[in-house]
Amino acid sequence: MLALMLLALSAAPDPLADETLVRFSRDPVLRRTSVEVSVGRIAGDPREPARYWLRRTERDGARGRTPSETFTWTDTQRCPAALAVLREAAALETPRPMISGLVEPEGGYLPVVADGALYALTIEGAYDGQIGPTLTVATGPATPLADWVEASLATLEPCWSSRRPDGVGRD
Repeated sequence: MLALMLLALSAAPDPLADETLVRFSRDPVLRRTSVEVSVGRIAGDPREPARYWLRRTERDGARGRTPSETFTWTDTQRCPAALAVLREAAALETPRPMISGLVEPEGGYLPVVADGALYALTIEGAYDGQIGPTLTVATGPATPLADWVEASLATLEPCWSSRRPDGVGRD
């Protein structure tokens, strides 16, 4: 019964999913605590600079405990450093497509680290300046994405609050 309840809780839809423009995360392999940051735009006067909300979700699924989620918030008005994090995301070096055996990477292969973390970024993509499909990149450690996620989490750390920014929908 408890397993069914936990499954139902984990499958609950995110009420802000339709408003999320960017999502990045760190999911450690051996530790059971993951962090995900979702970003969306706060509606406002189109003549004013864009303002974005950021929500950090910490999931703690330690063995022997009921999984829990903790939400904290900020926005680009309360935390100007958040805007720089978003600009860096848009400029992030992404991997190029490759087919093993057909096209070999010049620098060799990335090392596999059993106790590392999985880093992910989901963001709008563009071809030649036109918004296109959603782009998702997931990598292990020692990559530009991993470095950016770690640096972004550190930059945003002093900004988090339990107070949801004004203008962001309610759960």
